Amino acid sequence: MDHSDLLNHDPSMLEKTVYGVTAILAVIINLVLCVIIIKGKNSISDKSDVLFVLNIAIAALLTGIFIPITSPLIAPVPTLTECTAPVYCRLIASWYFIVIFVKVLVMTCMFLAIQQWFVLCKPQQHQSTFGRQRVKLFIVFTWIVSAVTTITLIFSTKNNSSNRCVMMNGAGLDTRQIIVLVQTIFTIFLPCLITWLAIGALLYQRKNFQIHAKKRLFMYSTVVLTVTLSWFFEEFSAFVQTYAIPDSESNVRHYARMLALFTPCIIPCICFTMCKELRQQVKLLYASCGNAGEDENSTTNKQGKMKTQQ
Repeated sequence: MDHSDLLNHDPSMLEKTVYGVTAILAVIINLVLCVIIIKGKNSISDKSDVLFVLNIAIAALLTGIFIPITSPLIAPVPTLTECTAPVYCRLIASWYFIVIFVKVLVMTCMFLAIQQWFVLCKPQQHQSTFGRQRVKLFIVFTWIVSAVTTITLIFSTKNNSSNRCVMMNGAGLDTRQIIVLVQTIFTIFLPCLITWLAIGALLYQRKNFQIHAKKRLFMYSTVVLTVTLSWFFEEFSAFVQTYAIPDSESNVRHYARMLALFTPCIIPCICFTMCKELRQQVKLLYASCGNAGEDENSTTNKQGKMKTQQ
């Protein structure tokens, strides 16, 4: 999952527009989803589902925040100094943080798919395997593994004498690419495969489930398949362009990346569309915001009347 190719890529206006819209929508929609889950978690039946979905929403929200500052997706590289250039080039331009969030998304989808398999196929073992404390450990595990396995990206870019970000080259480049490939296999490709197997097994047995279980399965299946398929395609196109046809000037990977980064906007929409409880929480949140505004206006009017009478 090496995105240092963007250093030499000049995004079209279409790409910049899509990335800009993606960043805005991802932040707003996922922030709403996070607030709803945190405030209304007691009204949602399965707590482990809530924690996994909340983790997905947080990772998607952070992805939206980092898209605008990751050059050159929307804006050109800012003016860098000798102090800021190494930090920016190695942590931001290398996609270090965004890749962490993407890995968290994919691995959380894997755990969510496995959890649903236990809920529907092994209900007696579900509580012991996916208890609330253990789910928290799974979530912490996804963040730690994602951060550790992405450290190699810090060494994919550096700043030159002009304080511009450039791709690392030299004798160690091939070794680094191999390490990145192995890490991508275990943190992207393998979790995607496990997710598909779990969802496939559930869909195969869906006739045996109750109606409400089928609805929940369909919602989570749509979420995890959207995330895993988009990022699997993006990483597969990166693999082909890097190792199979390295001299290719195809824009397939750029459009695959653009589509994959749009998934943080799709995830909350799927949840809101397919989950009645979340829609009810949206209405309650909107109503509470409206009541708060009315209370503030009434307080202001009362204060104005008191001043007028005085």
